[in-house]
Amino acid sequence: MTPARSLLSQFDPTLPLDRARTIPASWYHDLDWAAAERSKVFGNSWQCVGRVDQVKAAGDYLTADVAGDPVLVIRGEDGVLRGFFNVCRHRAAPLCTDACGSATKLRCRYHGWTYDLAGRLKGTPEFDDVAEFEKADNGLVPLGGTAVWGPFVWVHLGEPRQSLPEFLDPIPAWVESRGGFGDLAWFGRRSYDLACNWKVY
Repeated sequence: MTPARSLLSQFDPTLPLDRARTIPASWYHDLDWAAAERSKVFGNSWQCVGRVDQVKAAGDYLTADVAGDPVLVIRGEDGVLRGFFNVCRHRAAPLCTDACGSATKLRCRYHGWTYDLAGRLKGTPEFDDVAEFEKADNGLVPLGGTAVWGPFVWVHLGEPRQSLPEFLDPIPAWVESRGGFGDLAWFGRRSYDLACNWKVY
């Protein structure tokens, strides 16, 4: 039994209310449990990573961290919004290090591998004579899903079992019944580090 499964077995969600218990304290501090949550909860669901106004034009991109994985969302020359793991296929260096910006191509600073805005590998300096290497097989690794709801960009690392509207239901209908996002505009960002488990927050 894996450590996470062992921890999971310590809680019985089927108990009737008069015999119910809170989740075990270890679920708030155990490192194996935290890794399992990161993978199964955040890495296996739709996550909001930015705003549509950050990726309006071809070449506009934003970066984020989802469940410990670096992601990149970029608007292609064809107008399509695509999500990739923000990792060069050569030595796993990040392609884009800023939170957002604009680029005509994606070039790794480590060895110069270059990708187009659709994630296709185009340039591999000093790599031309490598046997059995095909650029077409070494494009950026796409995310499982990239979608937009209102002014927000969402991604899914794996294979989504639900579309974004299904995942968000009934929130979109509730928002629309109250006028939608209307003239909602970006104002600013505030970040706070909280010394607590996400379940407590």
